[in-house]
Amino acid sequence: MSDPNIAFILMTLGTIGLLAELYNPGAILPGIVGAISLILAFYSLQTLPVNYAGVLLIIL
Repeated sequence: MSDPNIAFILMTLGTIGLLAELYNPGAILPGIVGAISLILAFYSLQTLPVNYAGVLLIIL
């Protein structure tokens, strides 16, 4: 799960799932899938290595 592409896909799927739940209240499945996808995405993002030169460029 330390692939940045998989983390991005999970985060996108989670966001779409939660937005679908907000637009259609009562549809339980998109909310559950979205929440699980976001949890997995945040876990996956924590396992990625940090490049300090990239962080410095973002701060600048």
